[in-house]
Amino acid sequence: MPAAIAIATSDSSFALAQGDTVSFTLTLTRTNYTGQVQFSATGVPSGLAVTFTPSSVAPGFPEATIELVAGTFASVGSHSIRVAAAGPGGFSAELFLTVVISLTGGVTVSVPDGGLAFDQDDGGQVELTVSREGSFVGPASMSTGELPEGLVAAFLPSSVPGTSTVLALTASPTTPIGTHQVEVIASAAEWKSDTTILSVTIGPQGAITPITVDFCSDHVQWVGYANRNGAWHEATSAGGTMHTVSLSQPTGSIAWFDGATTHVYRGSVAELQQMASLRNTVCALVPPVNEKELSGIAAGVAEGQHANFSMGSVSGGGSDGLTGPDSSYGFVGLPDGPLTLSAIRTGPNLADGRIVVRRGVDLPNHGSIPRLDFDGPEAEPLESATMTFTNARAGASVRASVFVLSAYTLFNLYPSTTFSYQGAPASVLEPGERHTTAVREELGYYERYLALRFTDVVNRNLTFGPILAEPERRTLVSGSPAAVEFLLPVQPEYPDSVTVSYLRTKLTVASGYLAGGDRWELSLPRMTTSPTFDPAWAPSLTNPCYPFLIEAFGTGAPENGASVERSVVFDYWCPSAARG
Repeated sequence: MPAAIAIATSDSSFALAQGDTVSFTLTLTRTNYTGQVQFSATGVPSGLAVTFTPSSVAPGFPEATIELVAGTFASVGSHSIRVAAAGPGGFSAELFLTVVISLTGGVTVSVPDGGLAFDQDDGGQVELTVSREGSFVGPASMSTGELPEGLVAAFLPSSVPGTSTVLALTASPTTPIGTHQVEVIASAAEWKSDTTILSVTIGPQGAITPITVDFCSDHVQWVGYANRNGAWHEATSAGGTMHTVSLSQPTGSIAWFDGATTHVYRGSVAELQQMASLRNTVCALVPPVNEKELSGIAAGVAEGQHANFSMGSVSGGGSDGLTGPDSSYGFVGLPDGPLTLSAIRTGPNLADGRIVVRRGVDLPNHGSIPRLDFDGPEAEPLESATMTFTNARAGASVRASVFVLSAYTLFNLYPSTTFSYQGAPASVLEPGERHTTAVREELGYYERYLALRFTDVVNRNLTFGPILAEPERRTLVSGSPAAVEFLLPVQPEYPDSVTVSYLRTKLTVASGYLAGGDRWELSLPRMTTSPTFDPAWAPSLTNPCYPFLIEAFGTGAPENGASVERSVVFDYWCPSAARG
């Protein structure tokens, strides 16, 4: 039999991460050959060391150990390495090894104990912890395994640059009831991935609570609702401006799009029912608007004086001085039926203040209102008093308007916080009719408001509420556009409600729904180009400063016989470093 040699290994394919080591046995078979055999390797990638122990063998030693050591920066990928044995006389043998080298480290993901539990047509969310191992520092890509029917998952964010992400799950009415094991996967290209299990328990859908809401004056184009954290559904038209939503959870949301603004109201079922009841009551009191137009002439408005007119809740034209003996005014969009006309004249002197009130005015479309004269016997003098506002900040401007039957008596900008105002005498007002004073203090990013309702014109001392606490910003999705939510500490001075506005989106949070903790969690649905919602509750932000409003309301104790409502607006929030 002719002389020959052969070599073999127990395995020909190996996987190593950078920094790993693997050892295996190389077996030499001799046939009628007694020469010294030398081992070698070629095709070795950069950063990989191949060592034979021993590097050559004499007769009687049929084995050697091969050790593969992948350095920290070993070339990543699949490599084919030729292992050869050679001896005197030209005898040789070879075999090929496949070595796959991967990057060191990767990502791991963990979920909190307890899992998630919610009902059909509802949803929940859980915060996941994302960790990195070895030299991996990049983002982790999040995904789930196969989900039960009707269960939808969304990660906020889905590409995680940091150490946490939020997994939001939403069930449909057809999602199977019971406990489901949801695979949560964190991966990163060639790096090591990780999978964990989140236990999700789906309960039966609750009893349906229908709520019918009248949107009489909102010109709604779309009305939707969501159960607690569940998906958005389109409401059912109940005829005309009425829409019906069907809530099956203790809490939910009702939203409507009026062509320019999206309004979202969140609350418990009881709170949403109360909101609907109030809207329905108000809408029942609002007569239909038939776009009726009326016009009139007023006398007695001299140079430097100002006249303001209203009919019902509709304001007409005003006049500053005259070019002739009379001043023209008019109304557009008046409803049918008898209305109250109020006309007020003010001027540089308090003695200029006069009011004319005509009740039961009912004229046909394009009718002419009989001439009125602020210097005639029909006009009554306005009464004068002062208002003083405390707790105003140094350097702030204070604006005040006093309305009587929808017509305002003054609108002034005062650097001082004490000024004179005028109102109608009690003899002019009917029971239930009151003055309304709207006061606004502006300074920097904040605006504070006072709404005052009263009958008697007397000297009044009023106090602004405290500044709203600055919200904490939490990033849900980084990049551009980003998605964030704002956590606003609850302040006992504003216990009733919190309103957030962002661009064309407005969200109202009623007391009781989110007020159980020590802060409000305020977030908004992202709007698309159509009047629908992204189920992820977060505003899309693209600028270093974010033009949105956070407003808190509170109703205070009566002051000087007047009911007082206080509110504060944080109207342009951005990180402190980005402020001017």
